[in-house]
Amino acid sequence: MRAEEIPLSTPDGLQVLKEAIKAADDRHRPKMLVDPLGQVSYRYSLREGEAKKNEAELKKLLETSRQNENYTRKIYRLLDTLSSHGVSVVIGEPLKKGASGEWDPSMQVLRLSPKSLTMGSEVILEILNHESVHVAQSCKGGGINYRPQPLDLPLSPARITSKPLKSDVYSSISAVQRRLEQEAYSYEYSNRAARTLLAEHCH
Repeated sequence: MRAEEIPLSTPDGLQVLKEAIKAADDRHRPKMLVDPLGQVSYRYSLREGEAKKNEAELKKLLETSRQNENYTRKIYRLLDTLSSHGVSVVIGEPLKKGASGEWDPSMQVLRLSPKSLTMGSEVILEILNHESVHVAQSCKGGGINYRPQPLDLPLSPARITSKPLKSDVYSSISAVQRRLEQEAYSYEYSNRAARTLLAEHCH
């Protein structure tokens, strides 16, 4: 672990995470505004790369924003699971420029970029799920400090996995690395899958 990284295994680190999640969720929660004439409008802070939303989408998002508490509970549960397998989760800049998260098996460290903490609980959970799949891939390769190996999982349709892989972050990856990322992107939306894969492959 580098000196500037903040470990989430400490009370201070968890407090930083808690405050960041709350601030981001509050910022990205739609606000319903009613003017003196009774006209309703909505104010919403878009996440980076997020498409502009129409009124119906904002109404739905406002109704489901209470899900943030559920996402936060899953984040803490996954952090406990990762810790039980010897993984240190830290807030720190990934070695790969532009990445939101990173699994570093050589150091047994999972990094969350400081920028990712501004995206809110749902996105943070997706990043942790994604990197947890990479941890399971390392375990498949021999242990958490081993080079990741594909888990030979069914993949999501190409339209889901191909778009993020067009990022400059993946411009020079090998065919095996592409397969590893396809698996991680296929299962990053499922916290149950992430925890199940860790249980199956990391002992």
